[in-house]
Amino acid sequence: MSTMISEIYEALIEAGVSKEKAKAAAEAVANEQMATKQDIRDVKENLKVLEAKVTMVQWIVSGIGSGVLLLVLKSFWPT
Repeated sequence: MSTMISEIYEALIEAGVSKEKAKAAAEAVANEQMATKQDIRDVKENLKVLEAKVTMVQWIVSGIGSGVLLLVLKSFWPT
């Protein structure tokens, strides 16, 4: 037995939809998974963590790039 949203069912019946179609539509809407406010907060928190990690990787890559550049420049200096 599936759940159904009675408000949607009643609104569809009042709009002239057959009972079978109204019941099917109300059950389909009830079965849809919608994001809650907590889900959205979790996604935002995960994005903050991801942004921090990307920033750290950018610093590491720029440090490695600077080191390589210094080694290339050093190779042109006479010893």
